[in-house]
Amino acid sequence: MKEIIRILLSHLGGPEGPVEVSVGFWILSIERIDVVNMVRNYIGKKFEADDFTIDIFLRQQWTDKRLDHGLNHTITLSSRWAMKKIWIPDSYFVNAKTGRMHRVTTPNMMLTLGPGGVIKYNARTTIKAACLIDLRKFPMDSQVCPLVLESYGYSAEHIRYKWEVSGTDGQSFVPSGFRLMPNYNLTNINLSLTMNKYVVGNFSGVCATFTFKRSYSYFLSHIYGTSSVIVAISWIGFVVPFEQTAARVALGITSLLTEVTILNMMNNSMPKVSYVKSSDKYLIGCFVFVFLTLIEYCVVLLLKAKQKQRSIKFRNTARKQKNDEKCDHVEAKDWIRNGTLLNTKENNLNFSHGSLKKATSEYSSGYTLATFRDADVGALLPCNKSQMHCKTFVKQVEARILTDTFILSIDEYSFRLFPLAFAVYNACYWMDYI
Repeated sequence: MKEIIRILLSHLGGPEGPVEVSVGFWILSIERIDVVNMVRNYIGKKFEADDFTIDIFLRQQWTDKRLDHGLNHTITLSSRWAMKKIWIPDSYFVNAKTGRMHRVTTPNMMLTLGPGGVIKYNARTTIKAACLIDLRKFPMDSQVCPLVLESYGYSAEHIRYKWEVSGTDGQSFVPSGFRLMPNYNLTNINLSLTMNKYVVGNFSGVCATFTFKRSYSYFLSHIYGTSSVIVAISWIGFVVPFEQTAARVALGITSLLTEVTILNMMNNSMPKVSYVKSSDKYLIGCFVFVFLTLIEYCVVLLLKAKQKQRSIKFRNTARKQKNDEKCDHVEAKDWIRNGTLLNTKENNLNFSHGSLKKATSEYSSGYTLATFRDADVGALLPCNKSQMHCKTFVKQVEARILTDTFILSIDEYSFRLFPLAFAVYNACYWMDYI
């Protein structure tokens, strides 16, 4: 038994070293990159994502001196019985979730024996392989998906894998009429060698890294374009008279709900990730601009209400002053300061403005009645100069902003500043992707 095993494994890791298996492939199609059902988990800074499906012709070539037939031509073996009698590397795809060999109408496999014991094995296979996907820059993102092949049972002491082409460019494996998914373009294939360490030993392998660039023209027209138009529609409220409350509120609320709908539709078609995608940043920015148009209208309504209150207050004050002027002919003998009735002749009181104000005191039925003005009492009480300046400044500001001219100018300036701010926002956003 030991002699049989020695003979069977004499070509693996013998004096000539491990068997070198040259690997190549021919892409038939890449069906899809599935990110809708992606599950994201932290493994350091990596992402555990879903898969991409690729259909290829897989080629493997190695030399087995025991099968040197001594002829100058290649022998093709089509019999399944003959293939089972020949040693074939137990290659498998490390990151494959599922895979299948095509069997329509017969098993799509071919094995040839060349001069010197050179064996070429070709099989058609479809692999669904796991891919680490990052959607932070969606939809202007590029995804890098590897396809790793290595031996399952033979360590690097017995089998060493290498690519059948020199260099790291794998574009020679892509046919000119290659069919790709409508949402992605294959921009690069990088070839490399791997050496994975396991408990049982080190295993040699090869890795083909596919770089896919997403085609984002669909998102430009259906997401970015639509959101920008909705933001522009919300600016129509600036030219609508502020008296038309129903029209402006309806326009603002409709625009706001439309932005929310677009944002929800986008996120419903994408995996639930915990980070903010690039598309989310833009849509949230559009949402904020629409929301600010409603805030601007609320400010206009608030100032208009304040203006009405100020007008009513001025009318009441003017009416009160007119009534007070009718009482100026009454001769006053007494003053009241801080609630104490004082005699004007004994105290000789003067007001800050230099005029002597009089109040009258009349005694009737044992009660004292003092007639005076609120402003006169305020002038007698102690006052802080800083508070007086603050009140004066507030009154000046109110007199300036609580006017029809200023309130109408808010809409005029908003109609100019909002488009300018939105243009700056777009310039800053797209600067990262140009």
